[in-house]
Amino acid sequence: MDKRTFIKNASLLGLGSITALPALAHLAGTDPQPDPPATPDDYWQSVRNTYNLTPDYINLENGYYCIQPRHILDAYKRHIDEVNLQGAYYMRTVQFDNKKKGAERLAAIVGCTADEVIITRNTTEL
Repeated sequence: MDKRTFIKNASLLGLGSITALPALAHLAGTDPQPDPPATPDDYWQSVRNTYNLTPDYINLENGYYCIQPRHILDAYKRHIDEVNLQGAYYMRTVQFDNKKKGAERLAAIVGCTADEVIITRNTTEL
């Protein structure tokens, strides 16, 4: 096995611990995998297919910046467009309800109350 194949396979093993992908898809209001795949390889290929990937290198960096699957990126762009359209009105009114709804949805996924969830931009934010 060459180094590139080893790194690809090792990274897939690390990704195997992500069991909440279907649940997380509901946060964006989309379902990236509606039909169960026939094999684990089919599953991981379907996950890979949701990303725009460069053929120039294998991205193993998820600590500094983590790329988003296309359906999440598309939902993010739609949201940014809506915020940009509403401007200050959104920031002074709608954002608070959206944050509350997001916390409630995340709490339902992880099995706690919305009061026990804090969503931050990064781990150093207070």
